Amino acid sequence: MKDYRVQSVLFDSSMYSTDKAEEWLKIHNMKNKGVDIKDKHLRYRQLNPTYLRRLGYTEYRTVDITKGIMFIIVYHRTTK
Repeated sequence: MKDYRVQSVLFDSSMYSTDKAEEWLKIHNMKNKGVDIKDKHLRYRQLNPTYLRRLGYTEYRTVDITKGIMFIIVYHRTTK
């Protein structure tokens, strides 16, 4: 899984306020174009799924980064 992109960053809303999440994004040079507040997560989109699909990125996975933070990554489908 070499060729991947971070599509969104998810923060556990029981551990992170929007201020704390946005501070983390800034420190780690991630985008903050606004937050999508869900029941359990704060979601910050990094790249538009339509744009990624045009580039051939179609496979999505959620990966734990550290306690309370996850990345939704997308990568090119590999053939077996």
